[in-house]
Amino acid sequence: MPRNAFDSVETTVLAQFVREYEPLTPPSSYPDLSSDIVFNSESVQPPPTMPTGVFKLEEEDKQAIMAALDSYNDLSNCPKGDFPEVEHVTNSSEDEDTALKLTLQRAKATKRRNRHRQRVKQEWQTLRSQDSQLSAKLELLKRARASNSVGVGLLNWQTLASKELDARVQAEAQRVRIRAAIKYRAALTQELQGILDTQQCGVLAGKSDNVLPEWGPDNTTLYESFMVELAVAHARTDAVFHDCGLAGSVPANTSFYKPLRRHDSVRETTFFESTSAFVMPKKYPASATAMFDAMRQIHQQNPRRTLFETGKNPSDTIAIKFGAVYHCEEGNVVPLSLITVLHRFVELGRTVLVWRCLVEGEGAFAGTVLDETGWCVLRPTTSDSLESTDVRTCIHSIPVHEGAKSVGEVESRDEMFANAVVRSSQQDALKLALLMDQLLLEA
Repeated sequence: MPRNAFDSVETTVLAQFVREYEPLTPPSSYPDLSSDIVFNSESVQPPPTMPTGVFKLEEEDKQAIMAALDSYNDLSNCPKGDFPEVEHVTNSSEDEDTALKLTLQRAKATKRRNRHRQRVKQEWQTLRSQDSQLSAKLELLKRARASNSVGVGLLNWQTLASKELDARVQAEAQRVRIRAAIKYRAALTQELQGILDTQQCGVLAGKSDNVLPEWGPDNTTLYESFMVELAVAHARTDAVFHDCGLAGSVPANTSFYKPLRRHDSVRETTFFESTSAFVMPKKYPASATAMFDAMRQIHQQNPRRTLFETGKNPSDTIAIKFGAVYHCEEGNVVPLSLITVLHRFVELGRTVLVWRCLVEGEGAFAGTVLDETGWCVLRPTTSDSLESTDVRTCIHSIPVHEGAKSVGEVESRDEMFANAVVRSSQQDALKLALLMDQLLLEA
């Protein structure tokens, strides 16, 4: 056989061997049994891709791929077609050895391809099973998440609404109880005060205490002097509150019914200082207006008090002359005579009430006088969530006395008189609170 013929046969066999060792790609259709199965990149369609970039096969594609792998394995085990070119060159031993080697190599390659295809088939089956399991798990998680989000949100809303409703019901019930207790105590106090007034009138019968007090020329002069002093006292409001400790944060509901002795080194005078700080559960400025109007009505309703009203008297001023005010101090009736002038200064963000008062003692305190100056500042509370008013008060009482025998006697009598004057104002304070509440409810 010519050498060039053998070379052409060898070239044909090698080409077929190279084609058999090409990288495997899954077939797109069933192969034709009448021809050799040859895979190339042009005959295989690329797998479908999802728009989101996730590789996902439809059920028909999976079935087609698995069937193609099974059929291809079956075809690989079938005997290959004979090669006539090889039969012509098997006359010599060298050609037989070459053909045998090619046959062995082809058989080994077939086994390797079969093992590879089997692994691919198993991987496809495993991936298909995992895809089904994960898809089912994902669906369950989506349903659970949707149901939990709706259920938990609804449960949280119901719990919060229930708590808010319970708190509101409790607060309203507590408010009703407090208002009932206040009304009961106010009625009881008023009844006791009426009994005391009746007894005092019986003890002091025949005196001129029921005579309506009149403003004389001296009282008018004192009123004009007080009006000038009120303007000066108003200018000292911030300094006075800073000195007494009411300028900053002060605990609420601080009682002032305990005068403390102070000494003014600048004026070289001794005075009694009373302070108060509390929060009124009413919105500013309605609370300040109600307090001022209530003060005027209390004095107008008392038959033993006379308001000084002239054409020059502005609407922001209250001037009162008291008849004898009887206060029970340690079992003794203490008669007091007062003249008070109060003026209202309305500023930006606050209302300042300043008053001047002259209190004269009678009976055991005859010859003792208290020269009093008071400041009351009303402003909205710093907390925006509360509609309330911050009320702070400072009172300076300077004792003026005559006929004392010793310094110790003077100090003792002044302190007793100051305590009696401060406690006597509690009666008006209770009436003022009740009247303010009524005015705010009617507003």
